[in-house]
Amino acid sequence: MMCAHNGSSFCLQKVSYRYGHGTRVLNDVSAYISAGATALVGENGAGKTSLMRVMASLLAVDSGTVGVDGVPLSRKMIGEYRTHIGWMPQDIPVISGFTVRESVAYHAWLGKVPRQQSDKWVQQALAQVHLIELEDRKASSLSGGQLRRLGLAQALVRGADWLLLDEPTAGLDPRQKRSLALLLQELRAHVNYVISTHDFDYFEELFDQVVVLHEGRILWQGSTSDYLSIAGGATQTAAFDAFNAILDR
Repeated sequence: MMCAHNGSSFCLQKVSYRYGHGTRVLNDVSAYISAGATALVGENGAGKTSLMRVMASLLAVDSGTVGVDGVPLSRKMIGEYRTHIGWMPQDIPVISGFTVRESVAYHAWLGKVPRQQSDKWVQQALAQVHLIELEDRKASSLSGGQLRRLGLAQALVRGADWLLLDEPTAGLDPRQKRSLALLLQELRAHVNYVISTHDFDYFEELFDQVVVLHEGRILWQGSTSDYLSIAGGATQTAAFDAFNAILDR
């Protein structure tokens, strides 16, 4: 496939990746992800985290190309590429002794945010995820839901155009999931995001595009409305039913 670079977008062309000399976990993955909110769905072991780590420039592909907003992922361009990306892993690392504010400030430093702007950007990121009131608390004392919000702030503080969130609802209880969903709905107006997940709660509210990954290959890609229509529309179970229908084809 050929990707036009009009506006904000991710482009992946024939991307393949294997761990060491083992089984290939991504196999000729090609996708064009336009600006907005995208769900990357698949079963455990489908290759979602590997693909997200490739997009975040944390894994080097065996073959194929990756680009964001017209910037290719290459050794020469990796610095510029990373300015477009805010990455949040499934497990949020906590630095011993750091407060919430210090944890976000550290990621601003990693992202080479100019020193004269750092304090302002840290406060903006904390405000976006509703953590201002906890900024002086030790990060190690946060609950699971609060830790996810910290991870979001660490991704946002770089001022990136795209957030890549790997399984952000993993391990959260229903109330924490709802709180995170509401926060993501707020962020949709300000930033593009791709979320890897096998959690189908709040699907219609959070996403306008869906990519289905199975055994390292993309089986389906399209709008959320087209995805849900596979199972007859936006019912409570339609997102899960549509996923099963695609796998059964």
